[in-house]
Amino acid sequence: MVQWSGNTFKYPLDEEQLEKYVKGQEGDNPVRLILKAVDTETNTYIGNLTLERINPENKTAAIACVLVGDSAYRNRGVGEFMVKEAVKIGFELLGLETITLNVYTFNKAAIRCYEKAGFVIEGLNPSSKQWENEKWEAYKMKICKK
Repeated sequence: MVQWSGNTFKYPLDEEQLEKYVKGQEGDNPVRLILKAVDTETNTYIGNLTLERINPENKTAAIACVLVGDSAYRNRGVGEFMVKEAVKIGFELLGLETITLNVYTFNKAAIRCYEKAGFVIEGLNPSSKQWENEKWEAYKMKICKK
């Protein structure tokens, strides 16, 4: 849960948390856009991600809660495709100029995925997550509209 959502959700995940999260994409100025990936040939749910903290004034947002749920779709470029599509939506439909994300430094597969999608590491995020007896550090990554 923590690797997937950081501080967004708390274990155990419940309906109240999800309802509050979904409400964030409602109204004239939503703070998030939740995107769902589906295999169009089989109509199978693959995963989801969120464009979070959408700020039309600053033309920024962040990618969060990236999940390829079905293990049959992992290591096949699906995550990269999902991230690229989210970036495209952010830049072309929402008029964003910069999209950031945070990824734990030990999550090598996710880092490679984001780099393949065009993100670059800016450095360590100044805040870290304390998990049990470990300190989890995260990279801040960024992509800018060309």
